[in-house]
Amino acid sequence: MSDRSPGDGVNPPPCVYTRVDWDKERRILSYEYAGRIIVTIAVTGEEPINFRAGSDSTIQTAPLIQQTFVSMDSGVASALVTFHLDQTAVAMRPQRADREEAVLGTVGGRLPHGVNGIYHKASDFLMDWHGRPWRWVDEKIHVDEGGAGHASLEVELGPEAWILNLRP
Repeated sequence: MSDRSPGDGVNPPPCVYTRVDWDKERRILSYEYAGRIIVTIAVTGEEPINFRAGSDSTIQTAPLIQQTFVSMDSGVASALVTFHLDQTAVAMRPQRADREEAVLGTVGGRLPHGVNGIYHKASDFLMDWHGRPWRWVDEKIHVDEGGAGHASLEVELGPEAWILNLRP
């Protein structure tokens, strides 16, 4: 008889893990976390896209950040990225402020120009992005009567990757 509990000796699951689904017909990438869709990426055009989902960092041998990218072999296309949020989400810069730069976060759901991160306070989960030109489609996070929210941005895809980080 062993004193070991089930799972001992087995690598733990990633700190963050999202299931990725590609709907080829509608050209929509969906990312699911903790049983619900958190991000959808709807790509225009017909050119093939490249994408990856996986962990790129480790903390004591367990993945820390899940990072994905979306790119194209040639040409450009636009993509509508919709974040499916809860009522605690805020837009914020995902990095420390530089010297003489304000730490930028919002209240009231505002989506300031250039702020490339969304933080879910209730689940302590951050999504940030970089690598390609983008702009907010909405002025603020929209929250429906049930407390679910969403915010959208448009990104120009091309041969250089647009990177999306998902992390606790």
